[in-house]
Amino acid sequence: ELLSEQIGRTYPPSIWFGNALLGDMGALGLLIGVPTVVFAVFVAVLQKYFQTICAGIHAVSSKNNYKMTKLQRSSHITALWRKELKRYFASSVYVTNTVIGYVMAVIVSAGLLFMGMEQIEAALGIPDMGAVITKCIPFVLACLLCMTSITACSISMEGNTFWQIQTLPIRNREVYLGKILANLIVAAPFYIISVFFICLSVPADVLTYIKIAIVPAVYLLFTATVGIRVNLKFPVLNWDNEVRVVKQSASTMLCMLIGVLANLIPIGAILILGSQYADIVIVTVVALVGITTLGVYHKLEKKKIDV
Repeated sequence: ELLSEQIGRTYPPSIWFGNALLGDMGALGLLIGVPTVVFAVFVAVLQKYFQTICAGIHAVSSKNNYKMTKLQRSSHITALWRKELKRYFASSVYVTNTVIGYVMAVIVSAGLLFMGMEQIEAALGIPDMGAVITKCIPFVLACLLCMTSITACSISMEGNTFWQIQTLPIRNREVYLGKILANLIVAAPFYIISVFFICLSVPADVLTYIKIAIVPAVYLLFTATVGIRVNLKFPVLNWDNEVRVVKQSASTMLCMLIGVLANLIPIGAILILGSQYADIVIVTVVALVGITTLGVYHKLEKKKIDV
């Protein structure tokens, strides 16, 4: 009864509803009649002033007191990556599904900082595992950062406006470089925070810290570049829902698979060969990934913006 009284004071029609269920025909009449009258009055007023309301909402006023102020100009590439970022942050689906890997990297690195290497080694129960984990950390961080790539669906996200890029008086490489830079700008804060946390949590020498910083950076460049190449191979421009492009397209799945496998292979090599061969594995993999990135970008420069 106390709950019913509180609800009744907040929303009086609930009292009519309760009394109507108990057989009170007057309450039933109020429950039906009052909303009907309110709706009828609303329709009558809206019908009379509908055109005036629509004109007021859509009207645009202009003034003739325009004054020329300071104008700014930027390069083609700067304008393109800014345009790409505006398009990226305008889509919640695009952001939430491509930023998850970056967020996971920060969470894992923060967890490593607060737990400490000793607790992780004790939890695994494997002696001398700390040295192996330290050698694998750059690839683990790179794997998390490369799970998702903005460029993997950046071409497809153009949709039915793709013709606009094709008609712009700019070079193909500028379009691709603008999308790559937008990807790196979004990933940069997460990358910096993750590397900072890991360097604080892992007691090592300067060379190890350099490897922790370089390996994820090289992989970020790799996935950003490969993402465009794969998306040009498997574009989806005819879409009605962004989910189809961001989550369900072949290019997104393939880029995720490439990013994960490219890191799992060196991690497996370090675990099999041992930590004494980790530096050789790191140098070899970084060189191969860097050369592959340059090769893919060189082919992109020659490829027309045509799907």
